[in-house]
Amino acid sequence: MLGAQVSNIKQVINLAWLVAVIIESRSIALSQLANRLPSETECQVVLRQVLSAAGRPTTPQQRLSVIVDGTMVFGDRLPIVRLSLAHGQRAIPLAWAVVPGTGLVRVERLRAMWVQVAE
Repeated sequence: MLGAQVSNIKQVINLAWLVAVIIESRSIALSQLANRLPSETECQVVLRQVLSAAGRPTTPQQRLSVIVDGTMVFGDRLPIVRLSLAHGQRAIPLAWAVVPGTGLVRVERLRAMWVQVAE
């Protein structure tokens, strides 16, 4: 029944996880659902697949890029800097730092984040 309409088995697996998590959490709020997903295992699997494809990219979508992105919250009082791994149309967050203060964040203040990611 469902197999004829779905061309990718991963979609069926994702749907099954989503239904199970909704039933378990008794909520459809994304914040509640995210807490119940097996994220560590999933994250390791996704990163392993992405990194294995990075060694032999055949299309621009398979190339890996590192993104440094920042945003300000509470006006300009709290900069947050995020380091992500871009793959195709997705970004996988690797680390982030909340830097108290105002204005632009100097690279030197992010040293701990760079070291953590490098390790």
